[in-house]
Amino acid sequence: MIMLMDALTVEKDRRRQTSKEEALRRQMGQEVLRRLGECLTATPLPRWYFIPNGDEIVVIHNKDGAGSRQRVGAWALDEQNRLTFGAEKTEWITTESWARVIDKAVAAYWRQNYDLTHILRRDWNRGLGKKLEGKIHIYVGDMDNYYLNNAVYLAEDFLKGTKEPFYGGEVDYGDRAEHCWNGDHTRANAYSRLRYHQMFAPKIVERVLKSAPKGADLKAWRYWRY
Repeated sequence: MIMLMDALTVEKDRRRQTSKEEALRRQMGQEVLRRLGECLTATPLPRWYFIPNGDEIVVIHNKDGAGSRQRVGAWALDEQNRLTFGAEKTEWITTESWARVIDKAVAAYWRQNYDLTHILRRDWNRGLGKKLEGKIHIYVGDMDNYYLNNAVYLAEDFLKGTKEPFYGGEVDYGDRAEHCWNGDHTRANAYSRLRYHQMFAPKIVERVLKSAPKGADLKAWRYWRY
């Protein structure tokens, strides 16, 4: 009988401790969500909304007006006390890792929504590739002041390997060129930026001729030498 009472006491203590740990975990999770919400709303993003909803932060995107609001996803906590946003997960949340978790959570959100190369990889075979076929033209100096050429290398690696469809565009690098290089290998930026229409009008015409629907009038509007 004494052994049974001892066992019951141990079990009650275990459940009480488990309940306390669960309450603490939930409290920590809510605090992390609150701080995450503060980070996401610190700089307003037009047409993006982050709405606290219990144990999650719902992400809404308004594309074209009040009637086009779309739920993109939600930040929430999984059973292992990690922040999740779709397939993206952070490390475990502890009192020591709050700030680091917030940084990783924000980085994961931005990767899903603003990392263009990641989005191309993720959605190319979901219809995005067909929409962008022949439309991607990237120009960057290989000595960009902000090292943006490094990101372009990654984008080019992906684009060169695309199939069904192949991207059919252009990635070009300016030899020892700085930020804002625009594809002109013959002039400095200060001059080439004054002739964008001369540089890109022929490319636009070429694209129109190539992609025009059958039966379209391709002559009446071509009254200049392009």
